[in-house]
Amino acid sequence: DSFTIEAWVNPNRVTGAQRFIWKNNGAAGGEFDGYYFMLAEHPDSGTYPFVFGVGDGSSTSEVGGGNASVDAWYFVTGVRDKAAGKTRIYINGIHINEAVDNSANSNYAGDLYIGGRPGFSYEHFQGVIDEVRIYSRSLTAFEIQKRYAEGLEKFKLVEK
Repeated sequence: DSFTIEAWVNPNRVTGAQRFIWKNNGAAGGEFDGYYFMLAEHPDSGTYPFVFGVGDGSSTSEVGGGNASVDAWYFVTGVRDKAAGKTRIYINGIHINEAVDNSANSNYAGDLYIGGRPGFSYEHFQGVIDEVRIYSRSLTAFEIQKRYAEGLEKFKLVEK
């Protein structure tokens, strides 16, 4: 099924892997079966992109982009558009990247964690997370841009 995850995040550090949203059905020893949003260090470029991923236990789609800095707010949005067979990532209302998603529908029955991945304290997000929303459909680019503009106004942030 299609869905969208959005959040405002402000990292205190940009090293290592930092998951700020994690949901997995938890099959021991199996492939990833759920979804996540994280900040991850890119080993080749030294950048710190945001990464959105979904999986069904046998197939995974992962898409990343952007370059995070410390003490800056980011409006991050991950979209799984099942009808189009795509996962997409938006940073501050801008479509950054997309990937093919061949994973099947999943019930995502596992617990939802905000701030880290349980059992992996070294992957916990270091910073502030606010206004997390999960929609049971894929938002359009226009809707995402509108949500970003509303957040800028609500939080009195200046676009960089």
